[in-house]
Formats: sequence, structure tokens, C-alpha cells
Amino acid sequence: MKSINKQELHLIFQEIKKENSNKLDDLYCKYNKLIFNIAFSILKNCENSEDIVQTFL
Repeated sequence: MKSINKQELHLIFQEIKKENSNKLDDLYCKYNKLIFNIAFSILKNCENSEDIVQTFL
């Protein structure tokens, strides 16, 4: 599983707070698989895990 770069993630969220919509794309591109894997490990269902990723991002 990909590790989280906390500093990078913090900077992305700072930019999102400034309404920089490009950073939402960065967040999705870099962390969608990680979010899916976490959701799947809990739900054990591919479709529901994909829904979680879409809801989160």
C-alpha cells in the first residue's frame, strides 16, 4: 500500500481551502487507490468501495 506523504497532503488541503480546484484532481489522482484499498478492506465489496472513493473525492 502506498504510504501517505503528510506534508504533501497538507499542502494539497491548503490549496483546496483556497478553492484551487486543480488540487482536487491531484488529491484524486494520488490517493484514490489508497482510499479504495482502505474501503475494500472494510467492506469486502468492490462496487461499494468504488462508491466510497467517488463520495470522498
